[in-house]
Amino acid sequence: MTLRHYITNTHDLAEEEKHHKELKRIVARVYQTKKNIPKHVVHKMKDSELNTYFGFIESTKKWV
Repeated sequence: MTLRHYITNTHDLAEEEKHHKELKRIVARVYQTKKNIPKHVVHKMKDSELNTYFGFIESTKKWV
């Protein structure tokens, strides 16, 4: 293995690790409840029949 090949592989691994960390950060956001949801929307979310099936739903203004 040449030095150039080693450096390229090391750089690729570092970039791949950076990419995986970024994906984990993005994916984790999906499971967090949004902040600043209007009170009337929160009320509709809590009273939704979908909670029977899913335990918790997060709604948007479009659905309410």
